[in-house]
Amino acid sequence: MDQHGYSRKRNCTYRLFFHLVFLTKGAKPLINEDSGPFIIERSRELFAIWNGEVIEGKYFPEYVDLFVSFDPGFEISSSVRSLKLQLSIDLKKHFPDIFGKEYPDTGVWTSSYFLSSTGPDDVSNDISKYIDWIKTKRKRGRPKKKVE
Repeated sequence: MDQHGYSRKRNCTYRLFFHLVFLTKGAKPLINEDSGPFIIERSRELFAIWNGEVIEGKYFPEYVDLFVSFDPGFEISSSVRSLKLQLSIDLKKHFPDIFGKEYPDTGVWTSSYFLSSTGPDDVSNDISKYIDWIKTKRKRGRPKKKVE
């Protein structure tokens, strides 16, 4: 990540932020002061495996709100499905009296989720800096191919 908060890949400069929200099945108020921090920390671990980051996480009795960042190659729908599946398994294992009892044969979460992109209101200055960086890089850049 550079000083402006952008990450770089070989052919891509990016900064992608999203709010990801998902609810317990039936919107049952089962998330508490023990399971909530566990969900946030486990989400951080899983996103790190997928080269993403949970920047901030909040929990409420019936839902989780994660502010996340990930690269453009991240497969959102399959990764969210994997996240919710792994969290269901982990919650039933670590909190069996709550989640295992309430959802013995199913996942903990609804099948749907809310995802909203978010970021700075005005990125025009950042776009100008990117264009200048590319121009500077190209001037210094690669040696030109010889034509014979």
